[in-house]
Amino acid sequence: MFAKISTLLCGVLALGALCGCSKSSNLEYGGEDSGEKPGRPTGEVSIAYLKSLYDRTPLRIDRELYLRGRVVSSDRCGNFYKTLVVEDASGGIPLRIDDARLFERYYAGAAVTVHCNGLTLGAYGGMLQLGGDPAGGYQVGMLSPQQAASHLSVSNDQQAELSPTLLSLDQTAPRRLGCLVAFDHVEFRETGVAWCESGLDTDRTLIDREGNRLVVRTSSYATFARRPLPSGCGYIEGVLTVFNGTYQLVVADDDHLRMTGPRF
Repeated sequence: MFAKISTLLCGVLALGALCGCSKSSNLEYGGEDSGEKPGRPTGEVSIAYLKSLYDRTPLRIDRELYLRGRVVSSDRCGNFYKTLVVEDASGGIPLRIDDARLFERYYAGAAVTVHCNGLTLGAYGGMLQLGGDPAGGYQVGMLSPQQAASHLSVSNDQQAELSPTLLSLDQTAPRRLGCLVAFDHVEFRETGVAWCESGLDTDRTLIDREGNRLVVRTSSYATFARRPLPSGCGYIEGVLTVFNGTYQLVVADDDHLRMTGPRF
């Protein structure tokens, strides 16, 4: 959740380039999964529909559209930097917010409504995100906390336990981007190392018995960055992102994994 991850994110996606079987090119958004009819609808839309509006250049949304979903990220452990990820039934999307303690206002699992009029939709490394006007060479800039509060309505009292979508490593796809996903019966290719090299945002690689791979991207600012990488086989969850055609998993908390089984 991948300076902090470039700074972990420019949206949950840091610079990473380990190649494996988890490749994505010519990303397509929306289409049959968008759930909306052609035209210019207003009111509630799906995240997939919103993504379908993107056409390579930043788009400032100029109509009354809103999304309803759940917060599926947490910056409590530092691996999501100034980034809030919202998911609905059609997909997920990060929002760039200039606040390093988002978990105190937006609880993981909380119901949230995103009022999109006036927000900018753009991409970083192929990952679509919402935020402020383009800034600093990026298609999407940061929202101030005050701007975020005017666009987001959160119901922390409607917090629900998050249920990641269980996938295999060969099931990564554009419609899963920004979603909380999980993988079982996987292990890290690397052994005897920490999540991160000292002071560096780092890629590690998940593998399965069939040889499929997925990059796991971790910020050097994560609280677990210098802890040993799990050495066994088992279960891991995080938000799926992409950077320049390579899928990446960003883990919110290393407590959300069980990788103590024998290696294959």
